[in-house]
Amino acid sequence: MNHSQQMDTYGAQLDFQGVILLMWGATIPLVYYGFYCDTAIHRYSYWALLSLLAVACSVSTFQPHFRDPFLRPVRAATFGSLAVVTMVPVVHGATVYGWQVQNQRMGITWVLITLMLNVLGATAYAIKFPERWFNKTFDLFGASHQLFHMMVVLAALVYSKAILQAFDFAHAYDHTCNR
Repeated sequence: MNHSQQMDTYGAQLDFQGVILLMWGATIPLVYYGFYCDTAIHRYSYWALLSLLAVACSVSTFQPHFRDPFLRPVRAATFGSLAVVTMVPVVHGATVYGWQVQNQRMGITWVLITLMLNVLGATAYAIKFPERWFNKTFDLFGASHQLFHMMVVLAALVYSKAILQAFDFAHAYDHTCNR
């Protein structure tokens, strides 16, 4: 419960900013290790594209019409599109170097589990599961917004495994840049 509608709105905006920052920040090491052996242009290009999308998501969350409850699915789709675009470097790397190499460089298996958790959380939020079907049952615990955040935290933990695997592979072997 907030002391005013204005603070409630501001808190929601900060909430969205945190999610955007987490998604954007998590992609930086993914691109770095996925294209560890390539020229810097690949990394810089992906970083620029992802930064532009993150800024677009960030700016859109401060638009008054974006706060309308009717646009909840649009908000979820905006965040979902940023999440999906983070997969472009994964697909690019797997196409160029093969699944096995990129799975070691990027921890693709863990990244896919991360994506699944984020999509589940965003879907629960967008369709207001479970409170839509069980009115007043999930007012204190288990509401869609809480499920969304729990999925984001779980996804961050899983994603940490991917980045640690990528770090270990890149720094433990001298042969990591051999195709």
